[in-house]
Amino acid sequence: MKEALGKLTAEQIDFICAECQISKEELFALDEDALYDRVYDVMCDIELTEIPADDSEESERCEMASDIVTELGNALAQEQGIYDEEDE
Repeated sequence: MKEALGKLTAEQIDFICAECQISKEELFALDEDALYDRVYDVMCDIELTEIPADDSEESERCEMASDIVTELGNALAQEQGIYDEEDE
C-alpha cells in the first residue's frame, strides 16, 4: 500500500493526516502494517459512518474517504494477488 500513497492527491494526503492526526512525515514513514492499522482502517470507518442511510448524496468527507479506501484497497488486493487490473 505504501506505493499507493504516491498516487493520492495532496488534498487526500492532507485529509489522511488531519483525520489520523499524523504528520506527512509520519504518514510516509509508516510500514505496511501500520499503514493498514492507522490509515486504511480509519478511512474505512469514516466511509462506513458517513454513508447516508437513504439515497441522499454522500458528504464530501465520505467521498474523500471512499476514494482513499478504493486506492489503498486496490493496492492491498494487488499485493495479496487477488486483484487483476484487467477487471477495471
